[in-house]
Amino acid sequence: MFQGTIGILPSPGFNFSRVAPNGNSKRHRGFTLFELIITLVLIGVLVIIAAPRFIGFQGYDARGFFDKLTAAPRYAQMQATASGCSTRFTISSSGYSLEREFPCGSGNFSLPIPHPSRSGAFAGSTPDGVQVQVSGAGSVPFNALGVPQVADPPTVTVSGGGFSQSFRIVPDTGLVEVLP
Repeated sequence: MFQGTIGILPSPGFNFSRVAPNGNSKRHRGFTLFELIITLVLIGVLVIIAAPRFIGFQGYDARGFFDKLTAAPRYAQMQATASGCSTRFTISSSGYSLEREFPCGSGNFSLPIPHPSRSGAFAGSTPDGVQVQVSGAGSVPFNALGVPQVADPPTVTVSGGGFSQSFRIVPDTGLVEVLP
């Protein structure tokens, strides 16, 4: 029906096999050197990106958990000042949680504070391979002004996988201070 080519379509009977430099059209099997090099480069990039996540990731977990722990009392303090109700930050070697006083003024911290960016309560458990040491009070209530209502706020140390860092809650202001 169609004679020759239309635009970029090949003519009928066109052989899609590679044509050798000497003009012979025979099928070549295998890959070119360029294709092999590109494949090896791509595999190398994937290994560089993925390997640290599978080998020795406790340092990453410890740093991430430390960041979550420093954010938790800050958020509890902010919630206390925004809501006008006292909140409580509770920390132990197994994890942390935030609760709000319910009803306000009752002294009963029974209402979990919801997490702002995911569903569920603002709480977390310590990842495997990460150690948490708490010295001082393991529970810090914040009044409606955001001031901690405990004489001895905790100093918390998180360690694991070569990472070790501490923070404390400043008694008069409730500020979270990361220690050197």
